[in-house]
Amino acid sequence: MAAKGFTLLELLVVVAILSAVALASFGLVSEDRAQVRIDDTRNRLAVLRRAVLGVESPAYGGEMRLSGFVADNGRLPGSVAELLVATGMETNAGISVPVSSSIDSVTCLQTGGDPVADVKLVKGHRGNYLAGVAQNGVFRDGWGNDWNVSPEADDSGMTFISYGADDVLDDPDPLVKNDIPAENDQATKIAEADWRVALDGWQITLKNIGAPSASPAQTHYDDTLGVVLQVYENVGSGGQWRQFRNTSSTCVAVPGEGESCTLTFGSKCASGAAYDAKVPAGRHLLVLTENGRLPSLAPTVFAQVDIYPGALPPPVTLEVRQ
Repeated sequence: MAAKGFTLLELLVVVAILSAVALASFGLVSEDRAQVRIDDTRNRLAVLRRAVLGVESPAYGGEMRLSGFVADNGRLPGSVAELLVATGMETNAGISVPVSSSIDSVTCLQTGGDPVADVKLVKGHRGNYLAGVAQNGVFRDGWGNDWNVSPEADDSGMTFISYGADDVLDDPDPLVKNDIPAENDQATKIAEADWRVALDGWQITLKNIGAPSASPAQTHYDDTLGVVLQVYENVGSGGQWRQFRNTSSTCVAVPGEGESCTLTFGSKCASGAAYDAKVPAGRHLLVLTENGRLPSLAPTVFAQVDIYPGALPPPVTLEVRQ
């Protein structure tokens, strides 16, 4: 029996309309929720990028500032977990810088070495790089799924990927389209140019600023002069040092008083070496050497050098007295 004032047909029409409106509303709500998760994943990718590279744009009155995992640790992270906890790594501290004439020509890693007197670089993992964003020590995408971390084969870069709502990698075939936006992959790629800087062509000026006031026997250079850039990499307990040397020089000897000469870096970490002369963004130590060692009869001459991605290494003048 139909309700008073309505025929059965009219009731069926009203029910059908209400059902259609409800389904449409549910669909809109579902789409809105999916878009929120898509936007959240995009924002989280930006957070990951900043955690690795630090603030990429100028800050504080237009000045660039070094920050992020790369600047602290001298390499890319191997996982999202490394951005959260310094498991098996050196934590942020002042680390003494050693200089050695012995390096591996393939990797330019140095072994041993005498420490540069009273010189330390503040390096190491500084704690949770995702502080305030990760929950209970976990940082996932907007769908609650783990990130896929894909390093380049030569470790020159890496990509963070969210597989979307279905947590399944998209088909690489461009003809196979995904019609559900929520299931589309999202990613951010950190390319080599985002975190490494080539030293090729970088010139260091060596200037003689006059006769020493101390005994000549304590300030005398009598061997081949060079410069090395000491770069720290936080790998395992204690970390390791990679050394980059100049490959050409106009400094046959210490220049005359008031005069200068130049030492130039090449495309490789050292003459005859295989490793590219590319260093991570961060603060490194430039040291004047004799035959690859710290001078034995002269004070150590050094400079701290800040390297920024996307910019040429800064000009440096090292001053000596002889």
